[in-house]
Order: sequence, then structure tokens, then C-alpha cells
Amino acid sequence: MLKYSFFYDNYGLYPIEIIDNTFIIDDYIYKAEEVICDEIEIEKIVYFSYELNKYFKESYILIKNRMDKYIVELIDKKYVLVRTKISKITYKKCLELTNLYINKFNQRYTIDEMINIWLERFENIKNNCFESIDKNKNNYDLMETAVSFSLGLAENALSYLADTKLDYGTEIERLSLCHKRLNSLDSYSFFNPFNLIIDSIVRDYAELYKFELIDIYDLDNILSNLNLTQKEASLLMARILYPTRIFDIIEDNYLLDEHKINQNNEYLNNLNVEYQRIKNVHSLLKRKYNIRPIEWLKK
Repeated sequence: MLKYSFFYDNYGLYPIEIIDNTFIIDDYIYKAEEVICDEIEIEKIVYFSYELNKYFKESYILIKNRMDKYIVELIDKKYVLVRTKISKITYKKCLELTNLYINKFNQRYTIDEMINIWLERFENIKNNCFESIDKNKNNYDLMETAVSFSLGLAENALSYLADTKLDYGTEIERLSLCHKRLNSLDSYSFFNPFNLIIDSIVRDYAELYKFELIDIYDLDNILSNLNLTQKEASLLMARILYPTRIFDIIEDNYLLDEHKINQNNEYLNNLNVEYQRIKNVHSLLKRKYNIRPIEWLKK
């Protein structure tokens, strides 16, 4: 974690408390984001952020340091400070973002690429992270059950992606501006430029559902607004199956070298609820778009 002196020496700021390189002053949240890009690339992000700010009438910015630069280098790492006014976001703003940027980027993305990315993460969880967890911990049995469940979901998600490619081809036609991770409906998660990515229009809504930020009725309304194709509905089903939430928990603990799972995490204790939520999406998409059925979800 960065020290208080980092923010004072580089920005003249006096944080009271810093958690995960994040602090609050007045009604604004600040975070030092680790980056791998250079100053020229950051300037492009700043310009893009200005355009996005103007549309949404928001006030998130990248802050220059005392040297009139955006990037601060510390040892072998580079940081950029982002500031956003604290506020809550609704899924309707997500729809605005999706519709604003549909097919506005000259970029290609395919199901083949999705499969490779998901498979790499699956193999890492299976072969590295899970094996590192201390088997003597009190909650190991619970963890083993949760991971086995999640690995099974990931295998099903990968299989469903392969079937979707077989049915409709590998090209993902409608891309838009999405988020790398949308596990909170707050202004920082939503507007942070380093959390933005170009992907299928269904990405954000799968994440919102998996992190229980929207329910099945919200999802139904969202899908009607997006006018999904059968192929896009199938991509959504695959994303719902892919266990982002439990994989995040496992990787966080593995990468932090703690080899333990938060025993208070409700997700690990509610696998039956998770199963029912997946079934609900499957029923909705089967009825609404006649997607390829998943037999074990029909039971």
C-alpha cells in the first residue's frame, strides 16, 4: 500500500485514512491506479474521459502531480491518481453507456478469444490457486465444495461458448464500452477509465446479476431495452455460468499469499441460492430467446 507521504509529496493531499491506495476527502474518492501505459497514452485517456464527463455531466478526473505529469513512478511501478465525486449509479446509466457506444469502436472480438481467456483463468484456478489453500484451515471443506462447484460451472460455460460458436459463428457483432469488473454500482467503479473495456454489450449485465446488484426482473427489463439477438442471449447465458465472483475470491487470496478465504463471505455459504439464480436466467432466456437448453438446469 502507498504511504501518506506519496500523496503529499506528489499531489499536496493529506489523506486521513488510506485503504487499498484509496482515500476520501470531502465528497470525493481518490485512488492511485497502477498503470503500464506511458504519458502519451494517458493523455488520450484524459481526452476520452473529458468527452464521457461531458455526456454524463459527471466530474471524474485524472489528477496531475506537482511535476505537471499524470504518471508518478515509484521503484518499478507507475501510478495515476483518479478522483471521482461519490455517488450511486443505477443500471439505467449502464444502459445509457452501452447504447452510446454500440459499434463506435473499430475493434474485433470473437468467441474464440473469449474461450482462450476463460480457459487460461480456469486452468490457473484449478492448477495453482486452489492447490495453495491450506487444507488445515477450519473452512477448507466449505472452500473445497465452493471451488468444485465453480470449476464445474466454468466447464459448462466454456462448453456453452463452444456450442454458441458452432451455432452462430465466432464473431461477436455488437461491441460497446463496458467494465472490466462491475461488482459495485458506485461512481468510481463506473467512471474509472482504467476499469473500462470494449466487449460484448451483455458483459456488464451478466456481472451486475452475478454480483447481485440487479435481480431477474431488472435483467428482463434490460434485455428488452437491448433488443438482444439469440446469439447475444447465448453469450449472456455463458457469462452467467462463468463463476467470476468465486474466482475473484480465490485469486485475491492466492495473489495476496494469504491462502485463506473470508469465512464471512456469504457467497460461499449460499451455493443453493446461486444455483437457483442461474436457473432463473436460463428459464428467462429459454422463454424469451429460445436459447440452446442446458439439461441440468431444467431439473
